[in-house]
Amino acid sequence: MTSTWESLKTMEVAGCCCGKMGLRQGTVAVSAMVVGMGVLAYLSGELLLSAIYCLLGGFGLYAALARDAQSLKIFMGAVVTLVVIKVVVLLYYVVVQHALVAKMAEVRCAGLRHEQECLQWMQQTFGGKLALIFFGISALIVLCNGFMVLLAYNLKQVVEAGGNGDEMMTPAQYKKEHGHAGEPIVVKEGA
Repeated sequence: MTSTWESLKTMEVAGCCCGKMGLRQGTVAVSAMVVGMGVLAYLSGELLLSAIYCLLGGFGLYAALARDAQSLKIFMGAVVTLVVIKVVVLLYYVVVQHALVAKMAEVRCAGLRHEQECLQWMQQTFGGKLALIFFGISALIVLCNGFMVLLAYNLKQVVEAGGNGDEMMTPAQYKKEHGHAGEPIVVKEGA
């Protein structure tokens, strides 16, 4: 049985956007979107989040445009670290939100004629629904970050094999066609 990491390492993509972009262009596009998210975060007043997204997206742009395998590896590590932080924050938020809603419901519903109905309504409205919305948005962001890591990982593999990421090939296809270090494979006749 293979581990999850081994299964993820075998996922290969040749391009992005239904085959319209190569690995490098896809990584550039996704990194530019991250910078755009940083700008939107800045406009909404979230300075720390803005700085994180702008730095991460900018580094992704540099790594993809420079076709530097080491920078791509650092970029992937930063994205994975950000995903882990988001999951921890999500779990913390769900636990804290549940406790705060319970406390708020007790205070707001205390002494009302239909106290049980009020408590139930408060739990459903402010507890479950908000947590579910926050969880859904966070899950979508984690999936997008996972796709970003997958693109960058495959681009890194192609760059390490001697390609530039514009070939529209998976790392395995590139290695099969061009050899491991970018040198063509020589097939001997009659061998």
